[in-house]
Amino acid sequence: MNDTRPASNSLHHQLIHIVYTFIAMSGWRLRHLNLLWVMGGVASLGIYAYLFGFSMLGVEVQGAVVGNATIHIGFYLFTVLFYYFGLIAFFAAGMHKRMCESMGEEKAFRTFQTLLALMFINQGLGVGAMSSLQFPGWEFPLSHGQALAVGIVLTAIGIIIKVWATVLTTIDIYYLKDLFVGHPVTGFVEKGPYKFLSNPMYGVGQFHAYGIAVLFESTTGVLAAAICHILIYTFYYVIERPFVVRTYLSGGNQNAG
Repeated sequence: MNDTRPASNSLHHQLIHIVYTFIAMSGWRLRHLNLLWVMGGVASLGIYAYLFGFSMLGVEVQGAVVGNATIHIGFYLFTVLFYYFGLIAFFAAGMHKRMCESMGEEKAFRTFQTLLALMFINQGLGVGAMSSLQFPGWEFPLSHGQALAVGIVLTAIGIIIKVWATVLTTIDIYYLKDLFVGHPVTGFVEKGPYKFLSNPMYGVGQFHAYGIAVLFESTTGVLAAAICHILIYTFYYVIERPFVVRTYLSGGNQNAG
């Protein structure tokens, strides 16, 4: 089964495809997993559990350092540098072009998406580490009931819009295949959320990060999500948008994006 489009129009296959898409967006593209991908992902989860436990889920791990601000912030900064600045440096240096020339597009992309998936996994864990950190004097401004309501709404909106946009554009686009290989791999999408949002993945599609932080009533988590939101737009305007305009919008609507 092609993992970038539903195999049929049946409701059953549509639902399977949506679930697969959500899992892939989280950093686990099931039909493309390799040993390095699995080992790296499991190691990332293991390091997070060792450092912080799973306190956000109410699960304690002996020796975890929940509440140690230095380690929480240090881990978060590592994930930010690894994902956002690493991705900008990777494309700015033309490493994708050299990989395609030496390995061929498909093999090079398979290697790149393994690295990108680990970036996705660690970025989420970094925000999680900040969402489980509380500073005295940084009390959350909403009541428990308000935080629950706002968090659920933000999380639902973000996930629905991001998954919807990804289903329409394909997982390959979510994993930046067109940017990586330097040419279109699918048609330009102007339907669904793209009819009323200029950039649903990087805009409203990021609301779930705020929503999760709000659910755990974490001011530091909201701040961490906001920093990540700014940085993904930095990547978009510095690296991705020039490619989109040049490749998809040349001679068309130059204001889209």
